[in-house]
Amino acid sequence: MINKENLSQNELTLYSRKEVCKMWKIGISSLDKIPESELPRIHLGKSIRFEKKSLIQYINKKESKNEK
Repeated sequence: MINKENLSQNELTLYSRKEVCKMWKIGISSLDKIPESELPRIHLGKSIRFEKKSLIQYINKKESKNEK
């Protein structure tokens, strides 16, 4: 269970699939191919959202793999 009192505003920033695709300049099908184990999703009814910190962590992991 999430304790809302311990979360800052930045941690609560959520993006839709469309917003992530626009930021990353990729198609929705490319985003959907990323496993949930690598890029966690939040399912809100029929909507899917991505937490800002999860997006940053995913990009950082990809960058560190490319540097090796």
